[in-house]
Amino acid sequence: MNTELKFIDTHFHLWDLNHLHYGWLTDEIAEGHVIGDYSAICKNYLIEDYIRDTAGSGLVKAVHVQAAVGHPNPVDETCWLQSIIDKSPIPNAIIGSADLCDRNCAEVLDRHLDCDAFRGVRMFAEPGLFQCKEFADGFSLLEKKGLIFDMDVGYLQMEEACQLAKQFPNVQIILGHAGFPQERTPAYFEAWKKGISRLAEAENIACKISGLGMADHNWTVESIRPWVMHCIEAFGIDRCMFGSNWPVDSMFSDYKKLIAAYSSIIRDFQANERVKLFSQNAEKFYRI
Repeated sequence: MNTELKFIDTHFHLWDLNHLHYGWLTDEIAEGHVIGDYSAICKNYLIEDYIRDTAGSGLVKAVHVQAAVGHPNPVDETCWLQSIIDKSPIPNAIIGSADLCDRNCAEVLDRHLDCDAFRGVRMFAEPGLFQCKEFADGFSLLEKKGLIFDMDVGYLQMEEACQLAKQFPNVQIILGHAGFPQERTPAYFEAWKKGISRLAEAENIACKISGLGMADHNWTVESIRPWVMHCIEAFGIDRCMFGSNWPVDSMFSDYKKLIAAYSSIIRDFQANERVKLFSQNAEKFYRI
């Protein structure tokens, strides 16, 4: 492992099942999900667990992405995380949840912003969402409030996502999980590559390379290399960064193995390029 590289994790989760409601963890395990049987992670995962799992990996900062799906008040999760940040060196930024189609979303965003580490929102995108007027109205608030949109889309929605980005060129969008590729066939890879290249045409979209183990449970450095490299080739060094998707991806790896894999894939890059991919870009985009 290239130990001189300090790592900023741009995508991890904590959850306290006794404090907030996490429907996907407590109500019913989703049958047939691409990540398989995830009952092993349906238990509390607290900051102490994350610090234990990341020990020796070179981690210096981290971005928490919303996990309390189904909790009635999304601001509660942000406030809980801010209380952790106030006592711990990690996490350093929060991506929360807000329904941008809701007419009261401005108020929700303002309540999120009462927490100093809040940086933006993630909203799962159903087909056609980006073309709704209500969504556009809410999305425009992100520019006014200087917030990030953490985007979760698959390749079938990437054309719509590119159009959205060009409609709002002053909103920083960060593609989550490299577009969450869910199959590992040659045909899927080619379709995904085209979608990624199309998204990269929008200069206000950056790419978070994470979560590749969710559909590649027995991944190796060589099996994830083409996906990592195409993201970097399409978006360029200055618009890519790495994340762990911990603890979800803990089902398919240990933390140091994942960070070592990223390091191995970019081993031949220039030193300043490796620093950008491992930490500098994350500092810039998430303002940490």
